[in-house]
Amino acid sequence: MPRADELYVINRDMSVLSLRDSVRHRRSSVTPLPFTVDPTDPSTEVQILEPEPIPDTGGTVDGAFPQDALPVSSDGDLVPGVAYPVSNDADYSLALPIYELQETGGRYATSLKWLASAAPGGPVARLTVGLSRRLPSSVGPIKEIEHEVSARLVYAVTVENGTDTPGESWLTIPLGAVNRLDGDTSQVVLDLNTKAEFDKLWSAMTEPAAKGRLELRCFATIGRRTWRQVIPDHFGVEDQVHLLDRGVLLTTMVKPEEWRRERPSRNRPLPHWHHRNLARRIQTRPFTTVTQDAAALHLGTVRTLNTAVLMRGFDGPMPVLMETAPRALTPAVSREMLTEVFRPDLGEAFQVSDILVGERRVLPINAIIDRMGRPALIRIQAEALQTVPFGFDVGVNAYMFDVPGDLRPNMTRVLLRAEFDAGEGRPPVVYYQDTAFPKQYYYEPQEFRIPRREEAPYLPAVSIAFFDVVEASDANENSILYHAYMAYRAVPYLDRAVLARLSRFLGSGALLSALIPEQATLKLRLPDDAGTAFTERARPGATISLDDGVIDDVQLTPEALAAVITALQTGGLDGLVTASLPGAANTSIPVRLSLHDASGVLLDRTFRGPVGTDRVRVTLRNRIESPLTIGEFLATPAGDGMAFPDASPGLQIASNGQADIDYRLDPPGTVVTDVDPVLRMTVQPDMPALLPSIMVNRGYSSQTFSLSLSIDPIYFGQIMPGDAEALAAVLVEFEGDAKLVLDAAAPADEVRLRLPILDWLLKRPQSERYRYRVVNLTGAAGNIRGGVGAWIEGLGGGAVAIIPAGA
Repeated sequence: MPRADELYVINRDMSVLSLRDSVRHRRSSVTPLPFTVDPTDPSTEVQILEPEPIPDTGGTVDGAFPQDALPVSSDGDLVPGVAYPVSNDADYSLALPIYELQETGGRYATSLKWLASAAPGGPVARLTVGLSRRLPSSVGPIKEIEHEVSARLVYAVTVENGTDTPGESWLTIPLGAVNRLDGDTSQVVLDLNTKAEFDKLWSAMTEPAAKGRLELRCFATIGRRTWRQVIPDHFGVEDQVHLLDRGVLLTTMVKPEEWRRERPSRNRPLPHWHHRNLARRIQTRPFTTVTQDAAALHLGTVRTLNTAVLMRGFDGPMPVLMETAPRALTPAVSREMLTEVFRPDLGEAFQVSDILVGERRVLPINAIIDRMGRPALIRIQAEALQTVPFGFDVGVNAYMFDVPGDLRPNMTRVLLRAEFDAGEGRPPVVYYQDTAFPKQYYYEPQEFRIPRREEAPYLPAVSIAFFDVVEASDANENSILYHAYMAYRAVPYLDRAVLARLSRFLGSGALLSALIPEQATLKLRLPDDAGTAFTERARPGATISLDDGVIDDVQLTPEALAAVITALQTGGLDGLVTASLPGAANTSIPVRLSLHDASGVLLDRTFRGPVGTDRVRVTLRNRIESPLTIGEFLATPAGDGMAFPDASPGLQIASNGQADIDYRLDPPGTVVTDVDPVLRMTVQPDMPALLPSIMVNRGYSSQTFSLSLSIDPIYFGQIMPGDAEALAAVLVEFEGDAKLVLDAAAPADEVRLRLPILDWLLKRPQSERYRYRVVNLTGAAGNIRGGVGAWIEGLGGGAVAIIPAGA
C-alpha cells in the first residue's frame, strides 16, 4: 500500500500513528535519532510540529523550529536522491543520499579479515564495508536528511527439488547499523564469532550463484500534510488551546446548518492581537471536566471569538462566528466556536484534498488544520530501501580477503527439499535442509494467522478506525459517507504440535526457521457493501515482508464491517498468499483471519515442580481478555524424556483464570526443571470486551431511528433564568450527530439519529441510545446564544418533550 493512502491517528497529546503501523510488530532500536524513540520501528509515535515563535510585529511563519527543519513529502514516501522542500521554508532542500560501495584508487574500501590472534571467546573474523554517500544535483543548496541505516546481506541458495529445474531461495545475514564516518562516507563492521558464520558470509560474497546484494534500510523523520486524519479523542477547550499554541486547531470541516436568521456584522474593526495572547484569553481560570459544560468563563476584554480569525494570518473571507456575550462563553460554546475558526473555503479544500472515494475528492468531517486552512504538518517515520551489489571475484579482488588459504571454505551450498507427514490427515509439511549447515532447516508455513501482540493486554493485531467523509457536492447539506478501515497483520503459522513432532524427527539441535516470501500476492474473500455476499478480491496494496508477515487494511461500509466482525468470531476471513517459494513455481499458502484461532502466546505458565513420584505440575494462566478452550493436550519433551499430560480435552480457562495441569514423566526418574505444554486451543472471543479495545475511535452505523421533538410554545417570549433577553428559539444538539431548531412558528419536528456502531455491531437491545442538550437562542432574530443545558440521556425512538435551559 502506498504511504499516500495511509490513515493517521492523531491523539490528544498530538502523537501520530498510522493505522497500519499500529498493527506492526515493535522491534528493538538500531541507533536512535535525536528526536525519535526507535528509528527501526515505523510505529514510533511522533508529534505534530510546533510553529516557530512569531515576533511581536506579527507574521505568517508556519513550520518547525529551525533545529527541527524536516523534509516535507506530499505523499509520505521517502525516495533516495530526491530533493524535498524544508518545513520551515528555508532556502535549501533536503535529500536522502544514494549509497554506493566506497572506492579508493580503484579499490573497494571493503575487507573480510581472519583474526589470527583472536582472544578466547572473541570474534574469529571481521567484515568491514565502506560506503559512500552521494547527494543529487540541485539548482540550489542541498543538505543531507538526518537518518539512520541498518544493513543486511541478501543472497541466493540453490534448492534441489527433485526436478530438472532447481529452484532458489533468498536468505539473509544481518550486518547491523551503518555508522557515519564523515561528510561523504559511512561504514558497517560485523564481527563473526564462529567458523560456520564465516563460511556463510564467504559463500554469500564470493559465489556467483549467490547474487549477493546489500539491502540498506534508511529511517528518517519527515513532515507531511494530509487530510487523511482520524481523530479518536474528545477535544475540549484546554486541548484546543494547546493546539492553538502550535498554530493549529481541531476543525469541523462540515458547515453547520444555517439556523441563524441574521448574521452578525462583519465590518466591526478587529484588534491586532497575537494568536498566543488570544489563546491565553480564551480561559482565565481552570475548570474540571465535571464543570466544563456548565461553568462560564471570564474572558476579560475578549468580547467575541471573531477575533480568532486573525490567527489565520492572511487577508480573505473570514468565517462568520456567532455573537456571544462574555458571560455566555462557556467551555462548551468556546469549544464549538474554535472548531470553526480555521475552516478554509471548502470549495478550495476539496480541490486539493488527497482523499478520493471513487473519482471524487472528499474531506474528513474533522481535521486538525493550521491558520492557512491547510492540514497540520505532522512528523512521520519514513523508511527507504536501497540495494547495492555485493558479489566479488576472489581472484580479481584478492586484496579484500585477508584469509589463510586453508581456512577458505570450499563447499557447494544447497537446500534439499523434503516432506514430513504431519499425521491426522493434515497436509505434509514441506521443509528444507541446508547441506552446508546440517542442523539448519527451513519450513513452509501452513497458513497465515492474526497474532496476539507481545505486550499487555495482548490484543490481536487488528485495528479498526472510523473515517467519515463529506462529499463536495453535498457539503452544505452535511451528506456524509460512513466508512470503516480495518488494518491487520497475519504471520506465518505452523501447528505447534506438528512443529514439535518435526523437531523430534530432525533430532536435537535442529534449528527451524519459516520461509516467508519477500514478493507475493494476496487475495481475500470480503463482503460487498451490503454485507451479504463474500467474493474473492485481489489486495495489491498488501505488503508481505520477512519482518511483519502480511500487513493490509480494508475499507468497509458499516454493513460490510458487521459481516466481517461476525466472520472474525467464527471461521474467519479466508484468503490465499501466492508466492514463488523454493522448489515451486507457485505456492499458495492459506490465509485465515480469525479471532477464534489465534497465533502467539495466550497463556502464562509456572512450573510447580514434583507433585508425586515421576509427576510434575504446571500452572497455566489465561492472559487475554477472552476465555480459552484447550481442545487437546499433547505429549511434551521434558529433559531426556517425555511428559504426558493427565488432563481431559475441553478444559476452559476464563480470562485471567488459571488451571493446574499434571504431567507423568517417562522414563521414570527423568529429571526436569520445566515443562512447556504443547496444546491445541481456541479463543472464545468476548466481543464486548475486545471490540472497544481494537477500535481507535467512536463510529456510527448508517442505520437510524427517529425521534419526534416538541416544545410548549408558552416558553417563547419569556426570559429564562440566566438569560438577558427573551427566548426566541431553542437549538437541540445531539452529541456527535444532528442539530435541530424549534421556535414558535415550528414548535415540533422530527430528527433521525444514527446508531452507535459498537452497540449496533453487538446487537445490544439498548443500541438506540443518545445524548442531547438544549441551547437557548435569544434576541429579536434568535441569533444570540443564551443558556446551555446539561446533557440529557435518552433511549429508544418516540416522542421527546424539549425544555429550555434553566426552565
